[in-house]
Amino acid sequence: MKSSKKSTMAIDPHNTRLTITISKYNYKKLLHWAKIHGKQPTAFAGQIISSRLEANTSLIKEQVAEMAKSENISVEELEKRWEEEDNKL
Repeated sequence: MKSSKKSTMAIDPHNTRLTITISKYNYKKLLHWAKIHGKQPTAFAGQIISSRLEANTSLIKEQVAEMAKSENISVEELEKRWEEEDNKL
């Protein structure tokens, strides 16, 4: 008798699920690149996004500071507003 137990992976509470849309052309490239590395496209896309964010941390901080200054508010106030608007954190 086969078990009908579904395999479910618990999502780390420190992670947030994100839905994105990319062109079929880019998806094919992502699929090929992920398969080369033995990964699923969604997992590989997450790694790509994370690595680009890490590589651009200083630039992101500078841009947030510039935007806060242009709105005459603190960085903390701007980040809080964005996070409340996003409602995923």
